[in-house]
Amino acid sequence: MRKLEKGRDDYPARAVWNSLPAAVVFQRESIESLRRELSRNGDLLNARGFDTIKGKDAAPTSSAYAGFLKKVLKCPGEVDRVFESLVKELTEELPGFGERPGADGKAIPSHAKGEPKDRAKDGRGDLYNAPHTSETL
Repeated sequence: MRKLEKGRDDYPARAVWNSLPAAVVFQRESIESLRRELSRNGDLLNARGFDTIKGKDAAPTSSAYAGFLKKVLKCPGEVDRVFESLVKELTEELPGFGERPGADGKAIPSHAKGEPKDRAKDGRGDLYNAPHTSETL
């Protein structure tokens, strides 16, 4: 954190760092989407450590996130150590953590059959165009 806290401090580095997991929890696909969530959710702002007295202006700007993420990318060793520390803590708190591999947990089953003729040029798949009936949904 000390490395990330150097420089401008319009938005506390710890609060910005703490806001990133919220993107996963709230299923935000971009920093902009996370920023919108922070701007409308005062409780989330407060829980992450932002100054809620500023209201919606408490949420970091796009450039603040960009600058923060550039700093994070300059500290790969430190990020690895944070990750390893969190894994160690989880292993101590949750018996059996990490013993079984994860699995695809999507709720919608795939119905693709081989290589469809209309596969997207970029390789995205699962383009099987089954009729939408109660049996296929």
